[in-house]
Amino acid sequence: MQDGVLESVPRQAARSAAPRSHSYHEGVSAVPEWQIRRRRARAANASGGGQPGTILKCKGWETDPNAYLYFIAQAPIWKEICKVIGKEDWISDPNYATPDARLPRLTEVFATVEAWTVTKTKFEAMALLNEHDIPCGPILSMQELANEPSLRKTGTIVEVDHPQRGKYLTVGNPSR
Repeated sequence: MQDGVLESVPRQAARSAAPRSHSYHEGVSAVPEWQIRRRRARAANASGGGQPGTILKCKGWETDPNAYLYFIAQAPIWKEICKVIGKEDWISDPNYATPDARLPRLTEVFATVEAWTVTKTKFEAMALLNEHDIPCGPILSMQELANEPSLRKTGTIVEVDHPQRGKYLTVGNPSR
């Protein structure tokens, strides 16, 4: 799934960044390095399809457009979430103890979690949350994705040698 999603990101960036004279496909491979660093709008799924999740600011968000973490407030690990963010009283509070009670308060819940995440980098927060099996993931910049060793190893990100353009990075074929 990750490969399929990543495959669409450079194409979207290329369409907005490519000169008008380039075709759609020419624009994909012609995206200069500096353009993959552009800030993209952050979005999330607060309704979560039963698993409320959102994107939270992390330490440095004021100057780093990629200092964000995706966080999911799953019911089975609610007690762990409360312990990690220092809100143990929410475990038994009738306003927060059950998913139905939390649903109308999700804005407050996520704001409270974010008050915790802004004190940590996205990787520090992720490491602490992972210790408690709390679902989360860093929002990676295109540069971070391009440099991620595991994506190179699996062929998700590949280096291509073009006879006229030279070497450039692109997304590998997701159906390999």
